[in-house]
Amino acid sequence: QRGAKQMDVEEPQTVSFLDNGFDVEFNAVDRKTYEEKYAPTKVPIVIDCGAYETRAGYATDEKPRLRFRTLVSRNRTKDGKGFFTLVGDQIPYAEVYRLKPRSPFDRNVVCHFESMEHVLDHVFDGLGLSGSSKVDHPILLTEAVCNPNYSRSKMSQLLFECYGVPSVCYGVGDLFCYTHHHNQSDKKNLVDGLIVSSSYEVSHIIPIIDGKPNLLSTACVPVGGLQAHRFL
Repeated sequence: QRGAKQMDVEEPQTVSFLDNGFDVEFNAVDRKTYEEKYAPTKVPIVIDCGAYETRAGYATDEKPRLRFRTLVSRNRTKDGKGFFTLVGDQIPYAEVYRLKPRSPFDRNVVCHFESMEHVLDHVFDGLGLSGSSKVDHPILLTEAVCNPNYSRSKMSQLLFECYGVPSVCYGVGDLFCYTHHHNQSDKKNLVDGLIVSSSYEVSHIIPIIDGKPNLLSTACVPVGGLQAHRFL
């Protein structure tokens, strides 16, 4: 049940961690704003969750309210009797090597769902839902192209059973971008193209033919920003 882990977000929070090593924005929604602006119409929540960073906000916002590294650190308390969990912007950059954060992703696919639950807790708390018994908003969640059915099934189970969301829509972020920039809603002027998407750990090559992705010809290359950074 939600509510076992709560974070006080009664005051609006706008935090920048540029000087702390992580390029992070956290413009949290306070409870009053949530109840007045988002709760009555059940505005859909958009979550763009990737192996490097997570961006989230309400569908009516001009830009994501939350942007933080997709990292989770779970460590023992000083007395050794309990544990504490830090997510994204909560992890001090200077303590990264000591806290040893991990990502829920492995090669752009969510594999560690206990860590993913902490990430979603952080998202929903930041969007003004702290203390709510459930998340009564439709969810739009991005995923990798050709995401395994097992991973999607586990994610759906987490969202429906743990958070009580009314509905979930999955989509590939690369295709959203292509559709937006090439106006693919105009069926008379569909644009063929080639998407080359280099993410944190992998790169995807997706051919677009007659306005639709050719998934049989889609390729995944195990080289991304992480490998390029290490090489340089």
